[in-house]
Amino acid sequence: MIDCLNNYIGVRSLEPYTDPDSGYYINDLQGITTQQLEDISDDADHYEVRLAWDDIYVRASRLLESDIKNALMKYFKRYSYISNGITGQLTEKETLTQSNTYNGVRFNLGYQSKNLVLNISSVDIYLNADADFSLYIYDLNTGKRIEEIAYSGVIGLNTLRINKNYAIHRYSDLLVCYNATEVSVLKMSEYKPLGFTNMVEVATTTDILSANVSGANTGLSVTFNLECSVSNFVCQRIDSFKDAFLYKLGVEFCNERIYSDRINRYTLMDREEAEKLRIELHDQYKLLIDAALKDLKIEESDECFECNRAINYKMMLP
Repeated sequence: MIDCLNNYIGVRSLEPYTDPDSGYYINDLQGITTQQLEDISDDADHYEVRLAWDDIYVRASRLLESDIKNALMKYFKRYSYISNGITGQLTEKETLTQSNTYNGVRFNLGYQSKNLVLNISSVDIYLNADADFSLYIYDLNTGKRIEEIAYSGVIGLNTLRINKNYAIHRYSDLLVCYNATEVSVLKMSEYKPLGFTNMVEVATTTDILSANVSGANTGLSVTFNLECSVSNFVCQRIDSFKDAFLYKLGVEFCNERIYSDRINRYTLMDREEAEKLRIELHDQYKLLIDAALKDLKIEESDECFECNRAINYKMMLP
C-alpha cells in the first residue's frame, strides 16, 4: 500500500473527506455527476456511502500500486527481493538469565536504499515454561513503541507470526524484542546474514533508543525479508502521480456505480453513462501513468530501481 495516498483525494461535502492533502476531489472529474452525493449530510443513515468510498479508495490505491509496478518495467529494472534471512538458531540448551531488559534483535538499516522495505515475517523463541507475554517493536531513532503483539506461549519452540512491513526511509533502526522479566528462554546462536542485525538488550528503566542499546545474548530469532517497494518511490514524487490517482479513483467510482447499489441512489449517473465514462477515464489514466514515469530519473547507485531505458547514440559532425 502506498502510504502517502491516505487522505490524498477527497469528496466534496462528504465528511470526513472534505480536506484532502492534494486539494483534489473526485467530484471535480468531468462526468462524475454527484450532486446528490455532495448534498449528503453527515447523518448516520448515510454511513454506507462513506463505507463505499472507503472501499473505492482502498481498491484504487492497491490497483495504482500494481499498475505502477508493471509500468516501471518499461523504464527501470526492478528487483523484488533483495535478500532474506534468519538472525539465529537454537543450537544448545543454555537458559538465559532473566533481567529487567528488553531483549532481542536490532535491525540497523540506515545505510540501505531508501526504496527498501523490511518485512518481519516471524520470530522463534524457546520457552522453558508456558507464559503469556508480548513481542515489541521499537523505533530506536525516536524511542517510540510501534508494535505490541500479545502471545500465549507454550513450553518448547514457538514460532510467532508477525508479517509486518516497515519502510526503511521511515524506520531505519528497529528493535524486535521481548521483556526478559516475563519469560524464561533458551539462547539462540547468532547469525549475521547481511551485517545489519545484532542481538542486543536495553534496560526497561531507560529510553529505548540506539544510544542505550548494548550487545547481549537473546532468546529471539527473527525471520525477515528485504524487499523493493514502490511506496517510497511514489511518495517522493507524489505530485507526478496525483492526476493518475484521481483518474484511477474515477474508474473505480464508475465500477462501484455499475456493479454495486451502495451509491446508486446518490448519483445522477446511470449505468450506461458509467460504462462509457469508465472507458474514457481508464484511457486517460494509462496516459497519465506513462507520462509520470517516462521523464523520471533514478540515481545509478539505487539497488531497487536501475535505469532500463534504451540509449540512443547520434553522430555529431564537426
